[in-house]
Amino acid sequence: MAIDTYETAPRVSPLEKYEWDDIWWDNAPDTEGKRILIIGDSISRGTRRAAGKLEGRTVFIDGIATSKAVDNPAFFTLLNYFAEAGHTYEAVFFNNGLHGWHLDEEKYAPLLTKLAKFIKDRFAPKKFFIVLTTPVRRSKQTEVFDDINPRVLVRNSAALDTARELGAEVVDLYSLIENRPELYTQDGVHLIDEGYALLARKLLTSGDFMV
Repeated sequence: MAIDTYETAPRVSPLEKYEWDDIWWDNAPDTEGKRILIIGDSISRGTRRAAGKLEGRTVFIDGIATSKAVDNPAFFTLLNYFAEAGHTYEAVFFNNGLHGWHLDEEKYAPLLTKLAKFIKDRFAPKKFFIVLTTPVRRSKQTEVFDDINPRVLVRNSAALDTARELGAEVVDLYSLIENRPELYTQDGVHLIDEGYALLARKLLTSGDFMV
């Protein structure tokens, strides 16, 4: 059966100054152990790393982190490449809210749903989670939300709509640290180790992957 691919190749997604991918298979040769997959951005990457250090986890934790926006055809290529490893997943956690700011929210919402549906169909996990994006705070003034944070809230609303459409569960990381500016680094986006550990525990407990 052919895998549906992104069929708007003529359109080229605007790129950021730094474009990057970080993919990770946890104990890749093991085909028997249970595993989950975390797909997202640098926050997801930090969360995956922190999750791998948690005692009491019952799964291997794989990850796809990228700067790619939801309108980037190469995102689908990356997902297909990763899926070719052939692992099966107890759960996939998907987030994409901090990249692709060239897209207004009207354009962003259907593209998010299209990408999320592709991920759900391609990896066919037992459970599929949509993860809400964490707040963005002002650089060097982390007690204050950044001017872009209202767009994060609109995108999280679109993510909730996507979850409803696809029958996905939701993990709300926004509310989890909404009032925790002390968990942020000075760039206002990324977190200190304690913050990532908190996000990681939330993901694993949401899926019941902790003893």
